Amino acid sequence: MFSPRCGYCGEAVVEKCVLALARAWHPEHFFCYECHSTFNGSLTVHEQNGKFYCSICYFTRFGTPCSGCQQPITDAYITALDMPWHKDCFTCHSICFQISQALLTNYVIFS
Repeated sequence: MFSPRCGYCGEAVVEKCVLALARAWHPEHFFCYECHSTFNGSLTVHEQNGKFYCSICYFTRFGTPCSGCQQPITDAYITALDMPWHKDCFTCHSICFQISQALLTNYVIFS
């Protein structure tokens, strides 16, 4: 009987098998390229250039940084002044009032 080869180690996968990117993987060899956390079904898997990443590592490496806090943007955000911002980071620091969407004339919210 033919057994597929693991995409990581090249050995035969004879018991449990993970199929991803048209290849078979031993479950213990299907992990994040950056932090080496195994994908056990509870983590979202992102692929970039044939490598797998957990959400944290993917957005840290490939995500757009917020113009306010410099942390990766992982969900809905605002573009203002031609820069991306987390909704909570887009505030006025010098006049001390919350910027409401009614005051803005040139902004876009992405989700």
